[in-house]
Amino acid sequence: MEQIQTSLFNAIPSQTNNQRSVEPVIPLSILKIQSESNPNSQVYIKTGGTEQAMMSVEFAARDINDATALVQSVEETAALIENKFVDMKALALQGGGCACQAMRKMQESIKEISNDFSWNGKNFMVGGGEENQNTTLRNLTVAAGGETKDEVKLSFKSFNPMSAVDTKGSLEPETPNLPDLNKSSGTDTHAYGDAALYSQLNKEAYLHIHTSGMKKHAVIQISRAIDGIQSERERLLRYVKKLNNIAETNQKNVLTKNKYMGQIVDPKQADQTAMYIKSEISNSSADVNLAQFNIRPAEFNRLLS
Repeated sequence: MEQIQTSLFNAIPSQTNNQRSVEPVIPLSILKIQSESNPNSQVYIKTGGTEQAMMSVEFAARDINDATALVQSVEETAALIENKFVDMKALALQGGGCACQAMRKMQESIKEISNDFSWNGKNFMVGGGEENQNTTLRNLTVAAGGETKDEVKLSFKSFNPMSAVDTKGSLEPETPNLPDLNKSSGTDTHAYGDAALYSQLNKEAYLHIHTSGMKKHAVIQISRAIDGIQSERERLLRYVKKLNNIAETNQKNVLTKNKYMGQIVDPKQADQTAMYIKSEISNSSADVNLAQFNIRPAEFNRLLS
């Protein structure tokens, strides 16, 4: 209202010396009118429900974004570990003799990568954290938001090489070792598929390559590990796609509900505002200003009635 009054009365041409000055126009004060909608009315209940739904969607959007970033971080770290195994395979195919220690260092570096991963103080790359052949999954539930109260359940496998161990295995087996936990037996809780990266529960049981049999065995196990990681990365990327789809749907819902909320008008509040403006205009000393435009106060008051 302050803007309207300025454009109406301040646009008066400058006064000549024989004209009396125009009284300054006092802008209307701003009245803060509180809505007095009946809390039990249908409009109030509908509006309140919409606000709660919007808050639920917005909170869920934040959680989904965090979960998406987490899964992407795990997938990117898995790609780093996959590259380590590619280097190990090249070493196994070319090396021999003292190259076994280089192989051990690479396996240990993979264990360090998985054990050092942290997301908000939690490690999602070691499964349940057992660090052995009895590893379990680490699970995370994310609220999807919306009216259906859906949830997205995520599971994270162990990337610790000590989760992929055959406790009854051999350094130079006639038949390639299989891990105690593997996809073949339906206990797929580590990220290396059917690879057995250790033949016993000790550091000395890592993959050796100083004989032709050990080298052949190491290549088989490393190839299995690479296949397992690639499969796990694909699974994680499916999580990312699912979470992104939910985020897009929630964003559309937020925009729709924001538009709806913007269109809700409290009729009583609008009526109070109009009555207040009318009262302020009627009581203001605008007679002189109205005369400049040949508007009679009586006619102006009739327009306001």
